[in-house]
Amino acid sequence: MRALGRAKIRTIKMTIVIVATFFLCWTPYNVMSLWYWFDKESAILVDQRVQKVLFLFACTNSCVNPLIYGYFHFRPVRGNSRRHMESSARHSHHHHQFSEHGHHPHLEHRQAQRQRALAAGLVFISDEINQII
Repeated sequence: MRALGRAKIRTIKMTIVIVATFFLCWTPYNVMSLWYWFDKESAILVDQRVQKVLFLFACTNSCVNPLIYGYFHFRPVRGNSRRHMESSARHSHHHHQFSEHGHHPHLEHRQAQRQRALAAGLVFISDEINQII
């Protein structure tokens, strides 16, 4: 029952972070759109590159969401994580052997996958920004 309470709290935290990220990413673009709607003459004076960057920033929300989900799903357990990993390994259907340093190969593989995905996302965003500028 206690684990269910922690899961609910973690889900609520993740939901708050996702909603806050959505507002953070989309608000600048929506402010620009409202400005254009209410005062077209002055909004037109804003550089097109700025408008494109605001739109690109809004679209990054879709890139950030998987990172948020990954953070909340894969973050390490508090406390003695080595003991938790050893216990999980003993009870796992896919029993992995620990190296002499106490590393868990499966978790290291997941971390490497997340780092590659993050790097690919950053390269994509960088390429898009370079095309705008």
